[in-house]
Amino acid sequence: MNLQSFNLIDPKDKLYPINKQDRIYKPHIKVFFTDHDDVIITGAYALQGVWWLSVTNISEADEIRNIFDYVLKLEPTECANIHSVIRRTNYTDDQLRYFYYILPQTADDIFEYYHRIELSILEIEKGGKYYEIQKYDLMDPQKPNYMPNPRDRLIKAYYGEDNNIIIVGVADNCYIYWFSVTKMDDTETNRMILEWLNICVPTKFGHGYIAAKKTKYTYEQIRNFYCAEIKNADEIIQKRKAANARSKTEGLTIKQMKSYIKKMSERSGDPVLDYKKNEQLINWIQSQTFLRCSDNPAEKEIYNELYELCSSIYNAYMTAVR
Repeated sequence: MNLQSFNLIDPKDKLYPINKQDRIYKPHIKVFFTDHDDVIITGAYALQGVWWLSVTNISEADEIRNIFDYVLKLEPTECANIHSVIRRTNYTDDQLRYFYYILPQTADDIFEYYHRIELSILEIEKGGKYYEIQKYDLMDPQKPNYMPNPRDRLIKAYYGEDNNIIIVGVADNCYIYWFSVTKMDDTETNRMILEWLNICVPTKFGHGYIAAKKTKYTYEQIRNFYCAEIKNADEIIQKRKAANARSKTEGLTIKQMKSYIKKMSERSGDPVLDYKKNEQLINWIQSQTFLRCSDNPAEKEIYNELYELCSSIYNAYMTAVR
Protein backbone atom coordinates (compact mmCIF):
# COMPACT_ATOMS: atom_id res chain seq x y z
CA MET A 1 0.00 0.00 0.00
CA ASN A 2 1.41 3.36 -1.07
CA LEU A 3 0.42 5.42 1.95
CA GLN A 4 1.85 8.63 0.52
CA SER A 5 -0.86 8.48 -2.17
CA PHE A 6 -3.49 9.31 0.50
CA ASN A 7 -1.94 12.73 1.10
CA LEU A 8 -4.01 15.37 -0.72
CA ILE A 9 -1.26 17.99 -0.72
CA ASP A 10 -0.30 18.65 -4.33
CA PRO A 11 3.35 19.12 -5.37
CA LYS A 12 2.24 22.37 -7.03
CA ASP A 13 0.89 23.80 -3.76
CA LYS A 14 2.76 26.78 -2.38
CA LEU A 15 4.83 25.47 0.51
CA TYR A 16 6.08 27.28 3.58
CA PRO A 17 9.08 26.30 5.73
CA ILE A 18 8.54 24.65 9.11
CA ASN A 19 10.73 26.14 11.81
CA LYS A 20 11.91 23.23 13.96
CA GLN A 21 13.28 25.70 16.51
CA ASP A 22 9.88 27.32 17.08
CA ARG A 23 9.04 26.95 20.79
CA ILE A 24 5.34 27.72 20.36
CA TYR A 25 4.32 25.86 17.21
CA LYS A 26 5.35 22.24 16.82
CA PRO A 27 4.32 19.82 14.04
CA HIS A 28 1.54 17.59 15.37
CA ILE A 29 -1.31 15.35 14.25
CA LYS A 30 -4.81 16.80 14.36
CA VAL A 31 -7.81 14.64 13.48
CA PHE A 32 -11.26 15.93 12.50
CA PHE A 33 -14.48 13.91 12.65
CA THR A 34 -17.01 14.80 9.94
CA ASP A 35 -20.78 14.37 10.04
CA HIS A 36 -20.48 11.72 7.30
CA ASP A 37 -18.34 9.34 9.39
CA ASP A 38 -15.15 10.41 7.66
CA VAL A 39 -11.93 10.98 9.53
CA ILE A 40 -9.69 13.81 8.30
CA ILE A 41 -6.13 13.17 9.43
CA THR A 42 -3.88 16.20 9.22
CA GLY A 43 -0.24 16.74 9.94
CA ALA A 44 -0.62 20.25 11.27
CA TYR A 45 1.72 23.16 11.93
CA ALA A 46 0.97 26.58 13.41
CA LEU A 47 -2.54 27.91 12.78
CA GLN A 48 -3.18 27.02 9.14
CA GLY A 49 -0.28 24.88 7.97
CA VAL A 50 -0.63 21.20 6.98
CA TRP A 51 2.02 18.81 5.80
CA TRP A 52 -0.48 15.99 5.51
CA LEU A 53 -4.22 15.82 4.85
CA SER A 54 -6.15 12.65 4.09
CA VAL A 55 -9.81 11.63 4.30
CA THR A 56 -10.81 8.10 5.29
CA ASN A 57 -14.12 6.61 6.36
CA ILE A 58 -14.19 5.47 9.98
CA SER A 59 -15.10 1.95 8.83
CA GLU A 60 -11.62 1.61 7.26
CA ALA A 61 -9.94 0.94 10.60
CA ASP A 62 -6.78 -0.70 9.26
CA GLU A 63 -6.28 2.09 6.76
CA ILE A 64 -6.65 4.74 9.45
CA ARG A 65 -4.16 2.98 11.70
CA ASN A 66 -1.64 2.59 8.90
CA ILE A 67 -1.95 6.24 7.88
CA PHE A 68 -1.67 7.47 11.46
CA ASP A 69 1.46 5.40 12.14
CA TYR A 70 2.97 6.56 8.86
CA VAL A 71 2.31 10.25 9.48
CA LEU A 72 3.59 9.94 13.05
CA LYS A 73 7.01 8.91 11.75
CA LEU A 74 7.35 11.69 9.18
CA GLU A 75 9.69 14.62 9.82
CA PRO A 76 8.17 17.49 7.84
CA THR A 77 10.17 20.48 6.66
CA GLU A 78 7.45 22.31 4.69
CA CYS A 79 3.70 22.80 4.87
CA ALA A 80 0.84 24.00 2.68
CA ASN A 81 -2.15 26.16 3.63
CA ILE A 82 -5.02 23.99 4.87
CA HIS A 83 -7.57 26.16 3.06
CA SER A 84 -6.04 25.25 -0.28
CA VAL A 85 -5.89 21.54 0.45
CA ILE A 86 -9.37 21.10 1.96
CA ARG A 87 -10.85 22.15 -1.39
CA ARG A 88 -9.80 18.78 -2.79
CA THR A 89 -12.18 17.03 -0.41
CA ASN A 90 -15.98 17.00 -0.16
CA TYR A 91 -15.76 19.44 2.73
CA THR A 92 -15.44 23.21 3.01
CA ASP A 93 -13.49 25.62 5.20
CA ASP A 94 -16.68 26.54 7.04
CA GLN A 95 -17.52 22.90 7.81
CA LEU A 96 -14.01 22.29 9.08
CA ARG A 97 -14.48 25.00 11.72
CA TYR A 98 -17.36 23.07 13.29
CA PHE A 99 -16.09 19.49 13.12
CA TYR A 100 -15.06 17.78 16.34
CA TYR A 101 -11.32 17.35 16.55
CA ILE A 102 -8.64 15.89 18.78
CA LEU A 103 -4.85 15.80 18.96
CA PRO A 104 -4.37 12.03 19.28
CA GLN A 105 -1.27 10.36 20.62
CA THR A 106 -2.21 6.95 19.20
CA ALA A 107 -4.56 5.56 16.57
CA ASP A 108 -6.65 4.07 19.39
CA ASP A 109 -7.44 7.63 20.53
CA ILE A 110 -9.21 8.24 17.22
CA PHE A 111 -11.58 5.29 17.61
CA GLU A 112 -12.16 5.96 21.30
CA TYR A 113 -13.19 9.55 20.59
CA TYR A 114 -15.45 8.50 17.71
CA HIS A 115 -17.16 6.06 20.09
CA ARG A 116 -17.66 8.90 22.59
CA ILE A 117 -19.28 11.02 19.86
CA GLU A 118 -21.69 8.17 19.08
CA LEU A 119 -22.39 7.68 22.79
CA SER A 120 -23.07 11.39 23.27
CA ILE A 121 -25.80 11.23 20.65
CA LEU A 122 -27.39 7.88 21.54
CA GLU A 123 -27.40 8.13 25.35
CA ILE A 124 -29.45 11.34 25.49
CA GLU A 125 -32.21 9.94 23.30
CA LYS A 126 -35.34 8.57 24.97
CA GLY A 127 -34.44 5.37 26.76
CA GLY A 128 -30.76 6.31 26.94
CA LYS A 129 -28.89 6.24 30.25
CA TYR A 130 -28.54 10.03 30.42
CA TYR A 131 -31.88 10.99 28.87
CA GLU A 132 -33.56 11.98 32.15
CA ILE A 133 -30.83 14.32 33.39
CA GLN A 134 -30.99 16.47 30.26
CA LYS A 135 -33.98 18.27 31.79
CA TYR A 136 -31.61 19.85 34.31
CA ASP A 137 -29.59 21.63 31.63
CA LEU A 138 -30.65 25.30 31.46
CA MET A 139 -28.34 26.23 28.60
CA ASP A 140 -29.83 27.77 25.45
CA PRO A 141 -27.90 26.18 22.56
CA GLN A 142 -26.35 28.62 20.10
CA LYS A 143 -24.21 27.93 17.07
CA PRO A 144 -20.61 28.70 18.05
CA ASN A 145 -18.25 30.63 15.80
CA TYR A 146 -15.82 27.70 15.98
CA MET A 147 -15.45 24.27 17.58
CA PRO A 148 -13.94 24.75 21.06
CA ASN A 149 -10.72 22.85 21.74
CA PRO A 150 -11.57 19.69 23.75
CA ARG A 151 -8.46 20.24 25.86
CA ASP A 152 -10.00 23.41 27.27
CA ARG A 153 -13.01 21.64 28.78
CA LEU A 154 -13.47 21.57 32.51
CA ILE A 155 -16.29 21.35 35.04
CA LYS A 156 -16.93 24.08 37.60
CA ALA A 157 -19.16 24.11 40.66
CA TYR A 158 -20.55 27.40 41.99
CA TYR A 159 -21.86 27.24 45.55
CA GLY A 160 -25.05 29.26 45.78
CA GLU A 161 -27.40 30.08 48.61
CA ASP A 162 -29.95 27.66 50.08
CA ASN A 163 -27.73 24.61 49.48
CA ASN A 164 -27.83 25.18 45.71
CA ILE A 165 -25.00 24.00 43.51
CA ILE A 166 -24.56 25.39 40.00
CA ILE A 167 -22.69 22.93 37.80
CA VAL A 168 -21.18 24.39 34.64
CA GLY A 169 -19.55 22.44 31.84
CA VAL A 170 -17.00 24.94 30.51
CA ALA A 171 -16.03 24.46 26.86
CA ASP A 172 -13.50 27.31 26.83
CA ASN A 173 -13.32 31.00 27.76
CA CYS A 174 -16.25 31.85 25.46
CA TYR A 175 -18.63 28.88 25.57
CA ILE A 176 -20.23 26.46 28.00
CA TYR A 177 -21.79 23.08 27.23
CA TRP A 178 -23.86 22.58 30.40
CA PHE A 179 -25.52 24.72 33.09
CA SER A 180 -27.64 23.24 35.86
CA VAL A 181 -28.86 24.10 39.35
CA THR A 182 -29.38 21.28 41.83
CA LYS A 183 -29.18 20.78 45.56
CA MET A 184 -25.73 20.06 46.93
CA ASP A 185 -26.99 17.00 48.80
CA ASP A 186 -28.85 15.55 45.80
CA THR A 187 -25.99 13.13 45.37
CA GLU A 188 -27.61 10.80 42.83
CA THR A 189 -28.59 13.57 40.40
CA ASN A 190 -25.21 15.25 40.75
CA ARG A 191 -23.44 11.93 40.25
CA MET A 192 -25.29 11.32 36.98
CA ILE A 193 -24.61 14.87 35.76
CA LEU A 194 -20.89 14.63 36.52
CA GLU A 195 -20.69 11.18 34.97
CA TRP A 196 -22.31 12.52 31.81
CA LEU A 197 -20.14 15.64 31.61
CA ASN A 198 -16.99 13.53 31.93
CA ILE A 199 -17.78 11.09 29.13
CA CYS A 200 -19.74 13.18 26.64
CA VAL A 201 -18.48 14.95 23.57
CA PRO A 202 -20.50 18.21 23.64
CA THR A 203 -22.85 18.62 20.69
CA LYS A 204 -24.32 21.94 21.85
CA PHE A 205 -22.78 25.13 23.20
CA GLY A 206 -24.06 28.31 24.80
CA HIS A 207 -23.27 31.16 27.20
CA GLY A 208 -23.41 31.18 30.97
CA TYR A 209 -24.87 34.68 31.26
CA ILE A 210 -27.88 33.62 29.17
CA ALA A 211 -28.44 30.39 31.13
CA ALA A 212 -28.24 32.36 34.40
CA LYS A 213 -31.44 34.21 33.42
CA LYS A 214 -33.37 30.99 34.01
CA THR A 215 -32.25 30.89 37.65
CA LYS A 216 -33.14 33.05 40.64
CA TYR A 217 -29.63 34.48 40.57
CA THR A 218 -28.11 37.20 38.44
CA TYR A 219 -24.96 36.42 36.50
CA GLU A 220 -23.04 38.79 38.78
CA GLN A 221 -24.29 36.95 41.86
CA ILE A 222 -23.13 33.64 40.44
CA ARG A 223 -19.70 35.08 39.69
CA ASN A 224 -19.44 36.07 43.35
CA PHE A 225 -20.19 32.56 44.61
CA TYR A 226 -17.33 30.34 45.65
CA CYS A 227 -16.20 28.35 42.60
CA ALA A 228 -14.20 25.14 42.43
CA GLU A 229 -13.10 22.94 39.57
CA ILE A 230 -14.45 19.43 40.08
CA LYS A 231 -14.02 16.06 38.39
CA ASN A 232 -16.64 13.96 40.17
CA ALA A 233 -19.72 14.35 42.37
CA ASP A 234 -17.88 13.50 45.60
CA GLU A 235 -15.75 16.62 45.18
CA ILE A 236 -18.81 18.87 45.32
CA ILE A 237 -19.17 18.48 49.08
CA GLN A 238 -15.47 17.84 49.72
CA LYS A 239 -14.33 21.12 48.18
CA ARG A 240 -17.06 23.12 49.92
CA LYS A 241 -16.01 21.69 53.29
CA ALA A 242 -12.33 22.34 52.61
CA ALA A 243 -12.97 25.98 51.67
CA ASN A 244 -15.17 26.50 54.72
CA ALA A 245 -12.46 25.04 56.97
CA ARG A 246 -9.85 27.36 55.49
CA SER A 247 -12.08 30.39 56.04
CA LYS A 248 -12.03 29.65 59.78
CA THR A 249 -8.25 29.49 60.12
CA GLU A 250 -6.78 31.47 57.20
CA GLY A 251 -7.30 34.54 55.12
CA LEU A 252 -8.13 38.16 55.63
CA THR A 253 -10.01 39.57 58.58
CA ILE A 254 -12.89 42.00 58.18
CA LYS A 255 -10.70 44.74 59.63
CA GLN A 256 -7.97 44.06 57.05
CA MET A 257 -10.44 44.00 54.17
CA LYS A 258 -11.98 47.33 55.18
CA SER A 259 -8.50 48.80 55.34
CA TYR A 260 -7.64 47.54 51.87
CA ILE A 261 -10.90 48.87 50.44
CA LYS A 262 -10.11 52.31 51.81
CA LYS A 263 -6.52 52.19 50.53
CA MET A 264 -7.29 50.89 47.05
CA SER A 265 -10.25 53.20 46.52
CA GLU A 266 -7.81 56.11 46.41
CA ARG A 267 -7.03 56.35 42.70
CA SER A 268 -4.25 58.41 41.15
CA GLY A 269 -6.01 58.96 37.83
CA ASP A 270 -3.46 56.71 36.11
CA PRO A 271 -4.96 53.17 35.84
CA VAL A 272 -1.58 51.66 34.93
CA LEU A 273 0.07 53.13 37.99
CA ASP A 274 -2.89 52.14 40.20
CA TYR A 275 -2.63 48.53 39.10
CA LYS A 276 1.16 48.24 39.22
CA LYS A 277 1.19 49.74 42.71
CA ASN A 278 -1.33 47.16 43.94
CA GLU A 279 -0.54 44.18 41.68
CA GLN A 280 0.87 41.86 44.33
CA LEU A 281 -1.85 42.77 46.79
CA ILE A 282 -4.57 42.19 44.18
CA ASN A 283 -3.18 38.76 43.32
CA TRP A 284 -3.08 37.83 46.98
CA ILE A 285 -6.60 39.08 47.70
CA GLN A 286 -8.02 37.22 44.70
CA SER A 287 -6.39 34.01 45.94
CA GLN A 288 -8.57 34.16 49.07
CA THR A 289 -11.84 33.10 47.39
CA PHE A 290 -12.37 30.43 50.05
CA LEU A 291 -13.68 33.31 52.20
CA ARG A 292 -16.85 33.08 50.11
CA CYS A 293 -17.56 29.88 52.04
CA SER A 294 -17.32 31.61 55.40
CA ASP A 295 -20.12 31.05 57.91
CA ASN A 296 -20.06 34.80 58.55
CA PRO A 297 -22.33 36.62 56.03
CA ALA A 298 -20.61 39.96 56.72
CA GLU A 299 -17.22 38.46 55.95
CA LYS A 300 -18.47 37.07 52.62
CA GLU A 301 -20.10 40.36 51.69
CA ILE A 302 -17.06 42.52 52.36
CA TYR A 303 -14.74 40.05 50.65
CA ASN A 304 -16.88 40.21 47.48
CA GLU A 305 -16.78 44.02 47.66
CA LEU A 306 -12.99 43.92 47.92
CA TYR A 307 -12.72 41.37 45.11
CA GLU A 308 -14.83 43.52 42.80
CA LEU A 309 -12.66 46.53 43.61
CA CYS A 310 -9.58 44.52 42.62
CA SER A 311 -11.29 43.50 39.38
CA SER A 312 -12.21 47.08 38.52
CA ILE A 313 -8.58 48.21 39.00
CA TYR A 314 -7.35 45.36 36.80
CA ASN A 315 -9.99 46.00 34.11
CA ALA A 316 -9.13 49.71 34.00
CA TYR A 317 -5.47 48.76 33.61
CA MET A 318 -6.21 46.34 30.74
CA THR A 319 -8.32 48.97 28.97
CA ALA A 320 -5.46 51.45 29.24
CA VAL A 321 -2.74 49.14 27.89
CA ARG A 322 -4.71 47.67 24.97
